[in-house]
Amino acid sequence: MKKDLKKENTFTSSLERFAESIEGLREFVQLVEAFLNERKSKVIQAHRLELAPMLLAFKYLAPEKYPAGGPTEEQLRNSIDGKVTFETAQESPDGKSINMKITGKAKKVYDETIDELFKTERPIHLLYRSTLMNLVSAVELFLSELIHLYYVKFPDALGAKDKVFSLEDLKTFDSVEDARLYIIESRIEGIMHGSFSDWVDFFRNQPKLSLGYLKDTMPKLVETCQRRNLIVHNGGIVNSIYLSKVDKTLSHGLKNGDSLNISSDYLTEKLELFELSGCLVAFELWKKFDAADKTRAKLLLERIFYHVLAKRWDISEGLSLFLINDKGMSEEEIFVGKLNYWLSLKRKGKWKEIQSEVEAEDMSAARIRYRLGWFSLCERKDDFFRELPSALRAGELHISELEEFPIFDELRSDSRFARASKKPKRLRKVLPKNESHS
Repeated sequence: MKKDLKKENTFTSSLERFAESIEGLREFVQLVEAFLNERKSKVIQAHRLELAPMLLAFKYLAPEKYPAGGPTEEQLRNSIDGKVTFETAQESPDGKSINMKITGKAKKVYDETIDELFKTERPIHLLYRSTLMNLVSAVELFLSELIHLYYVKFPDALGAKDKVFSLEDLKTFDSVEDARLYIIESRIEGIMHGSFSDWVDFFRNQPKLSLGYLKDTMPKLVETCQRRNLIVHNGGIVNSIYLSKVDKTLSHGLKNGDSLNISSDYLTEKLELFELSGCLVAFELWKKFDAADKTRAKLLLERIFYHVLAKRWDISEGLSLFLINDKGMSEEEIFVGKLNYWLSLKRKGKWKEIQSEVEAEDMSAARIRYRLGWFSLCERKDDFFRELPSALRAGELHISELEEFPIFDELRSDSRFARASKKPKRLRKVLPKNESHS
């Protein structure tokens, strides 16, 4: 993995590049997926009569999910030039599968239509596969940059045995700095040739990071990397290496020779999981280097707010929890972290688990903008609308924030909210936002 290690490399720049890479993958998938799904829909619409046997099968398998107002079974059978029969092939906790038999002219027409439909599916599967490969590559590059930062900060960690060069090696160096960079690059390449578990072990054993946030997610992270290896080296076909390295709960039911596909949901989950995990490793390493660095707080708050707006609640929850437990943060920054942490859990349907904790929070000394967020979380509507006018007048909260922040979602259906958002234009002027988001 060759790269220019002389370029400026800081935690901020590495984290921003990593975030841009992940977001670029999301945008790419959304753009291409929309185009391919539209193409698929057109094929289905154009051949809806030929696909009548598929609708019958769906009606047979899951009648409760069959769309209301859709063609009746009699109408579907009358539209088929032939006969369709079903036979249950398997019953399991996941449902049942069936064998479908088509006779008459309908069989040839149906087979040709299904073949055309499969052709629209292939590009989608290729899109998901290529995105997964690029995701793991982005993670690999990001972690290698973090390792570089570590060795630059602690050069003695390389060890004396790595500082021996041949005469030919020395001839290629213009300075001692070049020799040092050569050692760092060689060590990084050696580490990155290992598995994802090896990369994680480096951060646990060298900088001595706790990595407690990876405990529950590590099996999924490992499985994703192993699935990527299957795609690259074995055409996505399960082999004994995959089965031996992946947690049994994630490989249950799989055997040698099975083909692994990647769904949209799988890819979305892994994009979020790797972004959160990678960022947490970086922020913990950064905290170890410089616990009082205010730049870390600013960037962490920005990333939390970005994901709150995008409603990526797992990421905002994880980053907010890290912020809350970061002793280098100010009281105000920690409280902003709490608000976003509570909001994330509430949006994930876990409000009852934290309600008593949130409602017991002492808000007497909090700034009014944070009290409003707390009122909204606790759905204390009367308190919220009583204090809102003074917050708007004092510039503690701006109309744009009132309309944008997800923490106020529950209150937007209240008639008082609409009246508050129709304040005079002088209050609607968008001023620079406070650095602490809620």
